[in-house]
Order: sequence, then C-alpha cells, then structure tokens
Amino acid sequence: MIVITHDPNWVLDAHRLASLPTGTSSEEKQRDRTGKHLEYLMNTSLRGKVRLRLAGDIHNYQRHIPAPWAAAVTSNRSPATRAAGMPPVLIVSGGGGAFLHPTHCLGGETLTSVAGTGGTDYVRACAYPSGSVSHALTMQILSKFRRRNWRFDVIGGLLYLSLAHPLFTACETSHAGIATITKSSGSLQLVAAFLSDTVFNEIPYLLSSSTLSSTVFLGFVVVCVMSVDSGKVGVKFWFGTCHAVVHLFCAAAVNVAIEYCFALLSVHGNLGNDGLYLLWNKFSARFPSGAVSVDFVGSLTFGIVPAFLSISMLILDASNSQVVLRHQLCNASDVNSSWPSDAAPPPFSLYRLLYWALRSSWYWVLACPVMSGVVAIYLWVSVGYLGFHWNEGFSSLQHTGYKNFLRLKVRSDGNLDVYAIGIKKPTTRWVLDAKHKKDAMMAEAAARNGDFYPAHEWENPSRWKPQERRSVHRMLKRVGRGKKPPNAHPEVRVIDHCMIQR
Repeated sequence: MIVITHDPNWVLDAHRLASLPTGTSSEEKQRDRTGKHLEYLMNTSLRGKVRLRLAGDIHNYQRHIPAPWAAAVTSNRSPATRAAGMPPVLIVSGGGGAFLHPTHCLGGETLTSVAGTGGTDYVRACAYPSGSVSHALTMQILSKFRRRNWRFDVIGGLLYLSLAHPLFTACETSHAGIATITKSSGSLQLVAAFLSDTVFNEIPYLLSSSTLSSTVFLGFVVVCVMSVDSGKVGVKFWFGTCHAVVHLFCAAAVNVAIEYCFALLSVHGNLGNDGLYLLWNKFSARFPSGAVSVDFVGSLTFGIVPAFLSISMLILDASNSQVVLRHQLCNASDVNSSWPSDAAPPPFSLYRLLYWALRSSWYWVLACPVMSGVVAIYLWVSVGYLGFHWNEGFSSLQHTGYKNFLRLKVRSDGNLDVYAIGIKKPTTRWVLDAKHKKDAMMAEAAARNGDFYPAHEWENPSRWKPQERRSVHRMLKRVGRGKKPPNAHPEVRVIDHCMIQR
C-alpha cells in the first residue's frame, strides 16, 4: 500500500516537539502529535502493508529511509529495501508552484521513533535542495527581503512613526552630544555621543511623553514574544523582547540621526543661519523683475501664487526649513521673515503642519529600510541558525527555484520505481507555440477518421513554450567566447531514484 496524506507529520511533529521545553513529559508530547488515527491504523490493520508514505505541504523534496536498513542502500539508485518487513519509505514532495521551503532546519538528517512505524528511527537519504544549499539561500533574506516585500514599508513606516512621533518636537530633551559637535569632532566621538543621546535621552522621552508611543511599544512586545516559533517560554520571552527593543532603539535612532545630520551641516556650513525664506530671498535678489512679477500676480490672485511659491521653496529647501521651523516652534514664537507679498503671513499652525509634514517625510524615507533591515536580520538569524520561522523566512524570500515532482512506475514484478524530477531554475516567461497548432490539427484529423493520436506522441504537445529573452547578438557573442549558448528550456533532471520491493 501507498499512503498519501496532505502534511508530513513525521517532519512537522519532529520539528514542533523539538522546540518544546526540556522537561516536557512523554504524555504531553503524545498529546501534541498529529495523525493519531492514521498511526493507529498503521500499527494495527495496516501493519506491515504500507511500503511508501507520500506527502506535500512542505515545499521541497526529502526522502527518509529506516535507519536499520540504511547501510544496505549504497546510492540513491540502489533499491530502497532489501528485506521483508521493512517500515515504509517516507517521501515529502511539495515543490510544485509555491515558494521554496528550507531543508537544513526542517526534516533533519535523522528522525527518531517515527509514529506508525513501531518506533523506527529514520535517516535522510536525499534532500532537494541539499542542506548546505538551503542554508546558503538564507543569506538572500538580507539582500532581497525589502525588494520582494516592498508593501511591508507601509506597516513598518506607520509603526515607527507611531513610536517616534513625540521626538519630532521634543524641545524638552537636550542632545548633549550635539552640543559638543565641532569641526574637529572625530568619528568615535560622534558615534559615542549618538548612542548616548539615543539611549539616555530619546528613548526615555519617547516612552514617558506619549501614551500612544508607550502603548504601541507594549503591544509590539506582546506580538513579538507571541510570534516566536518556539514552545519554550524563556526563548519566546527573551528572543521576542530583544527583537522589540531593537526596533525601539532604531525608531529613536533614526530621528537622532536626522538631528545629527543637521547639526553637522550647521557646524560645517550655514544651515539654518539665513532665515526661513533663504531661497526666496536669493530669488528676489537674483531676479528682482521676477519678484515684481510675482507680487503683481499675487495682487490679482489674493496672494495665492506668492504663498504657493514660497511654500514650494520651503519644501525644496527642506533641511533648512526643518532647522528654522523647529527653532521657532521650540521658542513658541512667530516666524519673523519677509513675506513675498502684501498679504498677511500664514498662521503659526501652518508652520507647525509644514514642519510635521517635512519631518515625517524624511523620517519615513529613512525608517522604512531600517525597519525592513531589522526584520530581515531577525528572520536570517532565526532560519539560518536557530531553526525558527522556517515558513515565514522562506515565504518572505519567495524563492521560485528547486521545483520537483514525482513519477511512479509499478514494474511487472510488482516492485515500485520512484523517480524525483527536479528543476533548479524554472521558466517564468511563456509564449504561445505556433508549432503546437499543427499537432492539434493532426489530432483533430485523426479523430475524424476514427483514429487516436495521443498527446504524448505529439512533437509539440504543449501550447506554450519558454520565451527566449536573450538577443541573437548576445547569443553569438557568448558562443564566440567559448561559452554554452543560452537555452530557454530549464534544466530538468532526475534528482533521486529508489526502488521499493513489493
């Protein structure tokens, strides 16, 4: 018999039970196992009859064989069994159209006391991709997480803004490090001052000055702790809490980085020293006739055009505008500068709104890659070294390679050949195949004459063919260098073969 189920409980249960606390009793482990009804059948009425178990759900290929018979298997192409009464071979083949799952932290090289096999231990005979390749692929989480999950910026940006928004107008906090910045300040001095201001000034103010920020942080801690893929309470608490604290530090550090950038530009330049309307004053001095024209148009449009141009220049000179506006907001005074028309200056609340818009935009642009980077590092460490979040880590990677499927052949003597077909890099672009239409017309003609022209005998049975993306010039250039010409068809090969005796 061949038993086919949806999920491979011999792999998933082993991973889940391994994450339970050390003192977990055998009774509790028994309760956490799945497939108990099937296990009962395999231990009773199906005992000794099941030769193969197949499952998908996990998006890779793995074959486990009983450890007592592993020494008899000399290669992947050798018979998988050489004695009667051998427990079933366990095969996971879920590499269809979904993203790839890792093999280095899921399945493992050994499985102990697999349910439904009389407590037999198993060893892994084949994995596609191999454990070393799977572990190497985790590095792509660092480089491709944000590019392949760019919508995550919406969540990350809003979360960081809700945490750090009280720091934008935090006039009460004193940046002791900024006050010590001079033209002769060294890199180490700046880094030490930056860390000191972030940890001892910004973070305490962030948590104590805003109910929203403290509530969001507490909620974020709970989410991070509960989402840790481990059954051990201590691991969940410390790993999740550290993850949340790193995000808190980064949320404050982004704002401090902006302040330090402005401080350095003020020390080494003249940022914020020439008033709010620096660009407008330079425009008026350089093009006096243009300023007169703007005033004239302003008198006809009730001052709308000059106001629009001035605010546009404030946005263009965003760094200078933020420095001056924050100084004015912290001193609770009106912005005293020449307005480009006879109309009254806008109210003070407009300047506050403009400052918030500029600072939020700058903060969003810098915070989104930082947020994504922290999550990417968290998933990389979890999947690559701790065995956590194997599904979340590789689903965010969205790797489209290492597809696989099975072909089963029952021989005339009753033995079963199992072939695993692998496609390392499948085609993603397809075009209609004109040659397929010819075969289809031949099949229709044969059907009208009462004959049968099966599809597997067609020269071009598929309606679609891979799209050749390389130009002829690049192909000839590649061949001239002695390299293999590009081929649109992916490499398809047998990655595993075993023969199961009846």
